[in-house]
Amino acid sequence: MTQTELKLLKKAILNEVEGYEFYKLAAQGTTNQETADTFMLLAREEEKHVEWLQGLLGELSDDQNVAFEMASIDMPPSPEIFRWDKIQEEDAHRALTVFSIGMQMEEASAKFYEAGEKEAENDKVKKLFNILAKWEWAHYNQFLREYEILMDMYWSEQGYAPF
Repeated sequence: MTQTELKLLKKAILNEVEGYEFYKLAAQGTTNQETADTFMLLAREEEKHVEWLQGLLGELSDDQNVAFEMASIDMPPSPEIFRWDKIQEEDAHRALTVFSIGMQMEEASAKFYEAGEKEAENDKVKKLFNILAKWEWAHYNQFLREYEILMDMYWSEQGYAPF
């Protein structure tokens, strides 16, 4: 593994830490406990990503000839984190904002991993970044679907709906 590849992996960890901090701040900024709990679930999901990536970084940086098999790398578990039924009406605007920014973060991370895949020389590292890009795009698409549902609900509550 090259120094560039190690730097890319360290940057990936930093991206996930920033996501964790963002969702934690969102949870602290809401007055509704159920909404705060939902945001903390998102923060913990990012924290699991950090732990997973740190483990891989440790394996790869300890042994330059590590022979990990991509097929044996499990995707981190993704619990049911999108509990929209817990977001109260008074938090709809905050949720829209948080998930709009979350979508931007997930998209930026996916594009970062796609660029990392192109920059990496090691085939195993390329596969790793490919997995990570798909992981982030899946999160982005989850956010987008739920954001659109929440946006429609918010518009309806504000009298913007055409029906």
